[in-house]
Amino acid sequence: ARNGSYLLSGYTTQGAYLVCTDSIGEMNWDRFIDRDSGVRKIYSSTLAFDGDFIIWGMGTNEHPRQGVLLKIDNAGEEIWRRHYGGEGSNDGMSVINTTDGGYLLVGQTSSIGAGSLDMWAVKVDSAGEIEWERAYGTELTEYCFGAVQTDDGGYVLAGSIEWAGMHHEDALLVRIDSEGEELWTRRFGGD
Repeated sequence: ARNGSYLLSGYTTQGAYLVCTDSIGEMNWDRFIDRDSGVRKIYSSTLAFDGDFIIWGMGTNEHPRQGVLLKIDNAGEEIWRRHYGGEGSNDGMSVINTTDGGYLLVGQTSSIGAGSLDMWAVKVDSAGEIEWERAYGTELTEYCFGAVQTDDGGYVLAGSIEWAGMHHEDALLVRIDSEGEELWTRRFGGD
């Protein structure tokens, strides 16, 4: 945070867990978000442009399982919460700040796209309102673990593609423009 503190985000078997420390690692506060409140796991967080925190993860296992985005203040109090995704599984894995003051949310989804799970990107504004949503993939299973914004305002998504069953994955990069249109896909790996 701007005051030199750090936010650690993750989860336990009971739900999401947040810890805020000062600049030398001493705990300022911690917060448990019970899964009964609709948050199952938190995978990523970032500093909001106004100094609050943005937290991205997945909701409970009840169908549909949606990605969940929360904004919390420096004391750990929830400001707002948004859910994304359709009728399938929608897992939020990573959030990044975008140069226009919004956020890009990535993960994997079975609600839209071509396969059982596809890479998933949701572009939202600073209030969490959707600007666009896209899936990238094939009939195989793709995962998305992270993203970076490029100098031209587009993005590169990083993940993997599963082939021939579990534990057979190749690395996957997908380059998209600022509106989420796919420009190219590269697959890396082998036997």
